[in-house]
Amino acid sequence: MASTDLDYQLLLRELAEARQQLAESQQLAHVGHWRFQPHSRLLTFSPEMCRILDLPPERAHPKFAEYRDRIHPDDRQRVLNLLARSALEGGTHAIFYRVKHGDGTIRHLYGVGSVTLDIAGEVVEIRGTTQDVTELIAARGELARNEALLQEAQNLAQVGSFVLEQAPDGLRLLASQKWFEIHGLADVRAAIATAAALASVHPDDRDRVRTAIGEALRGAMVRFDYRSVHSGGEIRYLAASVRPHSGESSVRLVGSVQDMTERKLEELELVKARELALQASKVKSQFLANMSHEIRTPVAGILGMAGLAAETALSAEQRDYVDGILLSARNLLRIVSDVLDLAKIESGKLTVEQIPFACHDLLDETVAGLRRHAIAKGLELDLHVHSEVPLWVRGDPTRLGQVLVNLVDNALKFTAHGRVGVDCQWHAGELTVAVSDTGIGIGAERLEQVFAPFEQADSSTTRRFGGTGLGLTIVRQLLAIMSGTVAVTSELGVGTRFVVTLPAAAAEPTTTTWPRAAESQHLRALRPVQRLLVAEDNPVNAKVLTTWLKKRGYHVDLVGDGAAAVAAVTQGDYDLVLMDVQMPGMDGLEATRTIRARQAPSGQRLPIVALTANAMKGDDQRCREAGMDGYLAKPVAFAELAAALRGLGRSAADADEASDEPAAF
Repeated sequence: MASTDLDYQLLLRELAEARQQLAESQQLAHVGHWRFQPHSRLLTFSPEMCRILDLPPERAHPKFAEYRDRIHPDDRQRVLNLLARSALEGGTHAIFYRVKHGDGTIRHLYGVGSVTLDIAGEVVEIRGTTQDVTELIAARGELARNEALLQEAQNLAQVGSFVLEQAPDGLRLLASQKWFEIHGLADVRAAIATAAALASVHPDDRDRVRTAIGEALRGAMVRFDYRSVHSGGEIRYLAASVRPHSGESSVRLVGSVQDMTERKLEELELVKARELALQASKVKSQFLANMSHEIRTPVAGILGMAGLAAETALSAEQRDYVDGILLSARNLLRIVSDVLDLAKIESGKLTVEQIPFACHDLLDETVAGLRRHAIAKGLELDLHVHSEVPLWVRGDPTRLGQVLVNLVDNALKFTAHGRVGVDCQWHAGELTVAVSDTGIGIGAERLEQVFAPFEQADSSTTRRFGGTGLGLTIVRQLLAIMSGTVAVTSELGVGTRFVVTLPAAAAEPTTTTWPRAAESQHLRALRPVQRLLVAEDNPVNAKVLTTWLKKRGYHVDLVGDGAAAVAAVTQGDYDLVLMDVQMPGMDGLEATRTIRARQAPSGQRLPIVALTANAMKGDDQRCREAGMDGYLAKPVAFAELAAALRGLGRSAADADEASDEPAAF
């Protein structure tokens, strides 16, 4: 009997321990146990079930209504319906639902119940478990929100993510929805073989993709571009980044792919637009070059013919007519030059040099060239170059001369009495040139307007003084290209002062610049010129040039294109070739290159001087590269041509004659 009592006590202790362990296990797992007897509507809850429902432990046998009231109102009817159906149908049932604690807290529960039947098949009770899954539901919700945010971010950035994992049959790809969209594939939401993924890649890019994946598998971080072909034939441009996965799992690689199609298409459009712009610029450059040639050439013919006429015996009336033609032609040339210069500046086709030049000489020659105009108007034209101005500076002598001519000519135009002065100073590598006059002056409200294209001080100015209104515009724009500035001060009825400032570092004297014909050291060393070949396609200019040369005792042969010039040089013995640059068929540049190539074996070098009506960016460089020794810019002043020939060894008589040459061609 004692043994039986001992066994019974031991059994009770083990049962208590088992219940304790079960309670602890339920508490740890947030799982409660319950029983429900439908007929008596009696409920029995385990301690954990009480905790889950926010009931005190002593309420392990609550009334059904108390349990019902704990259920969330939105879920209550579903739970009651399930209990009723379970009582009728039997079997096992499960449900997610919510309960509301006394403090208002909402908990998410997952319940599973199984029906117990008696021998007659009647329902005796329903037993089950309920787990508190609130944290799991919250985690799933957070995960879902994060996935939604990630998906939204991927959609916005057009980026898809993927991993490559090791499988028994090889590598498989797991990817985001956006990855499938980018590649034009259905979102399978499952691993697919890499071969299937590679099928969406453009055939020409598949080897590149295989190589990149191979490098990543060997431990490299790889970025590469490729194209994807969608089912409808649409091509998408993609950029991928892949790196090895360092974690301990079957995943080998992780990566991302971004759809760059819109950006790529924009880049292609920009490239296309740039090509069109370059083509348009090239067309514009050619147009400007043609305009420069086609306009200057007939003007040169007018000047040349008038100049030749001026050399003949004329009556006073006839000479007055010829002088009028020359004056009008020079004015026309000035207007044409202004318009073309402005067009070149605005199209970026006008270049500036940075070469050493004799600053004092440039200033003296420029002012001297304008002094005749000043004398004709009864004005004084003074030049004062301060002692600190270096004899040689670095810059663009041609453009500086153009600026100075425009400013002085502008001052002479608007000055009826008094003087025009040019004052030049230099300090710390900066040249300052001031042009002042005692002319009509400019109102303060109109000062800035004088630099605008086609503008003058007021509407009556053009009627009174003429001109295009481009001179000062060109001055400002030329100075801007040379990193210089121009400022103006003026007072009506008193006069105007323009001050030009531009960089001009002191330089050493040099003779390395490519010369105009009269300055060519190479030409000066040659024998005296007797036989000349003139290559000129314009019949008027050809007549002017050959007539002028023949009158001065030269033997002249004339050809009308580059091919004929090459043939003439091959057959004849000439001292000098005057070569028009722009001719039909073979132009002057190609003809010069051909002549130089044929002369190369013998070491001979026939002097070739360019005749060019162009002044476009790079023209001098092209002439130099073709092998020309110098150039004469059209319209060529007879004095300049005479000086060039004099430099080649003509007599002193030509020198005396040159100073009085009347015109140009």
